[in-house]
Amino acid sequence: MDNDYDMEHNAVLLKRCNKIYNTITIIYASICIPYAVSQIFIGFLFQLNPIPIIFDSLFCKSSLLSCGFLACYKHNNKFILFALLIQTINILINDGNLNMCLIFIVIILSGVTVYANKKYQYLKKQFGFPYFNEYVQEKNFEYHKSKLKNEFQQNYEHYMKNSFSDMTDINSTAQIVDLTKKENTDRKNIINNMSSENNTIFSDNSDKMTDIDLNYKSNDLG
Repeated sequence: MDNDYDMEHNAVLLKRCNKIYNTITIIYASICIPYAVSQIFIGFLFQLNPIPIIFDSLFCKSSLLSCGFLACYKHNNKFILFALLIQTINILINDGNLNMCLIFIVIILSGVTVYANKKYQYLKKQFGFPYFNEYVQEKNFEYHKSKLKNEFQQNYEHYMKNSFSDMTDINSTAQIVDLTKKENTDRKNIINNMSSENNTIFSDNSDKMTDIDLNYKSNDLG
């Protein structure tokens, strides 16, 4: 119940921050764009020196608008400092009444932007950001759960496939070892058979030689 209340409260704060950002951007645009166009028109109409007009209307005001926009949508306060610095330089070069009034507007907008960025950074660390919707969180949870399950299944299948390959390699190796042993055994048997045959032949030849000697001796005696 408390989590639901926190998510609803944070959703309201986030909408408020986005509304502040949109409003500040519109204010910057509504000041800088008409100012730049009017200055260029007046300079062209009265044939004034174009260099200060170009610096004031094009460079300073476009940079101010960009920094104000980035401070809101990048949620970074360093762009606020850049906006204040640009407007201060603009006053030093062109100290018109309109620029003097504009510096106070920039200071106020900078303070509001700092407040909104602080709230946004707080909300960014809260559960459910950026939707703060229980239904969306459940869908995200189911998605990540399914993704994790698929990754686990893929890893399991890969492991089983590699294990089967390893067992196949082991069986193949065992077969090779058995064939090698059988070949060595057959080779030994052949050698043994050849040895036994040689011994038999040698024995037969010895017996024949003995018979020949005996016959020869008997003939001599006769």
